[in-house]
Amino acid sequence: MTFSRNPAFLAAIILLALQGCERTRVTPPVEMRNLRVTPTKIGLDISFELTDSKGQPTIMMFGNGVVRIDDSPDSVQKEVFPGHPAGSSVLDSTWLLYNARLFVTREHFVILRGGDSTRGQDKYLCALGVYPYSHFLRKPRHPTGNVRVALVGMDGRRVLLGHAPVVWPPEAFSATSGTGDQSRFGNR
Repeated sequence: MTFSRNPAFLAAIILLALQGCERTRVTPPVEMRNLRVTPTKIGLDISFELTDSKGQPTIMMFGNGVVRIDDSPDSVQKEVFPGHPAGSSVLDSTWLLYNARLFVTREHFVILRGGDSTRGQDKYLCALGVYPYSHFLRKPRHPTGNVRVALVGMDGRRVLLGHAPVVWPPEAFSATSGTGDQSRFGNR
């Protein structure tokens, strides 16, 4: 007996396939929220959420951007990314530890069921991955730093910005720096 001729088997396969399909909200994102930077023993684990014009969680089908990690002290004026309305066209590299382009696709997003405890609403988390300390240009000079993510929206006109402070763990100061490729995405 072949499985293709068994209607009950085919119906079961179709039902299983339909259960696995989920509708994911794909409205254009207008804001980056909750940029999370978690120091680990090997690097910084970076993730964020996107919301649409109504404040609802959403994802991006695709988008280009940049991740910038620095260790500038609080007294140094923080610049924003080029292309942002208040941005400058030159980035100060004095404090730069890591700067890389990134390409975000739908596959980078994971669903957090009932992520919003007040409404039980699902959230979509974009997990960029871990950016190893060994890929930094140098070791940090200060106990704290900054992570900035800029992402160009799917329409090519809107720039979504996120900023999060980070306190360096001891591993960031002991890692061999300057050995990594600055053009790659985080290790997922």
